[in-house]
Amino acid sequence: GGQELQQWIRFGSVRRPEEEDHDAAREARARKARDREVSAVLRGLDLNVKRQWLLEMLRWELGPVSAGVPIPGLPGVMLTCDRARPLEDLCQHCSMRNPDGSGGPGAFLAPPRGGVLIKFKDEHGAGAAVRREWMSLVGAAACDRSNLLFHSADGGVTLHPSPVSGELTPEHLEYFASLGRLAAVSMYHGETLPLRLTAAFCKRLLGHPMALDDLLSVDPVLHKNQLSYVRDHGPEGLGLTWADTADPTGLFRPGAMTPLVPGGESKEVTAEDVDEYLRALVAHRVIGSVRDQTAAFAAGFGAVVPPALRSRMKGILEGEDLSVLIAGAPCIELDDWKKNAAYAEPVTRSSFSARCFWAAMDTFSPEELKAVLQFATGLSSPPAGGFRNLVGYMGDAVPFTLAELVAGRRDAGGALPM
Repeated sequence: GGQELQQWIRFGSVRRPEEEDHDAAREARARKARDREVSAVLRGLDLNVKRQWLLEMLRWELGPVSAGVPIPGLPGVMLTCDRARPLEDLCQHCSMRNPDGSGGPGAFLAPPRGGVLIKFKDEHGAGAAVRREWMSLVGAAACDRSNLLFHSADGGVTLHPSPVSGELTPEHLEYFASLGRLAAVSMYHGETLPLRLTAAFCKRLLGHPMALDDLLSVDPVLHKNQLSYVRDHGPEGLGLTWADTADPTGLFRPGAMTPLVPGGESKEVTAEDVDEYLRALVAHRVIGSVRDQTAAFAAGFGAVVPPALRSRMKGILEGEDLSVLIAGAPCIELDDWKKNAAYAEPVTRSSFSARCFWAAMDTFSPEELKAVLQFATGLSSPPAGGFRNLVGYMGDAVPFTLAELVAGRRDAGGALPM
């Protein structure tokens, strides 16, 4: 909350130094210390364990994922989507009204009990691969710089909400709420949404306390050149004031500054208040400048994930964990792919075709490996924990499987080359 953030900026923790030291307070602190010890053990669990736990909890709350056959009490959600405008279409499905003011609430506002089924307009395809392709299209549109919803300070590896997202997209908060809902739905399906969010942003979603090093995932250059330097050498001679840039992109308000405290543009940072200044700077960059965007994404996420489960997630997941659970593994490990592959027939493992397939894959670039993965599974990255966690239509474990065409079909018209 805002009050806790202000306490952290001022004191470095959410507990005021003047808090009374009576028996009840000591007991509360001891209980919190025990809770922290338990959480530390749980957060140290393998990511595969955390992923399986979260998948089971989501399906306990929302029901099993349907394979397209109606299940009593689990109707699922069916969306007809426009391939040409995936992000706008998602927002319309999450809207209470149509753009012209007519109609009722969008279909995606319904609880996704049983899962979400996707059909593209004027197309006949259906199934998990279509849903995954749609999620990839939505993720790519959200990352598109022309929308300015997110910015990246690490070369596009991770994304953080842009403080100026409303400059080009007036309905940006609707977009963030819709993306939060979709991120939760992708985890419910055991699939991935190609939106790799910063660890600091995911910490905010989980409700973890602030830390100075949260800035590292948001802006590693600023963390190194300003926070780390000032923390080690002090502010003397740097001419720092209690203000931060209002527009890190420099596109809309170049040179404009946001005061971190009233009158901060003219208040110089001193050795006595430098620690508080650094906390104020980190709080502004990580959350203060994107408070509305973060709240909108969290609202969409929370519309799918019940409050009690979000509370349990806070005790088990780190920010980095949630980022990977949403977006999948950060890179494709070919050795992991081979290790967890299956074969339609035992003899296929040592067949000429299988050896040729893996030999070709060994020569592929990361982008080519990604294209193969997307062609075969609809995913743009492996799930958290790697290829052992690939799922099928119903969200159950289904490995990447190689099979050979029977001899009579290998030379048939339209057959892929072997």
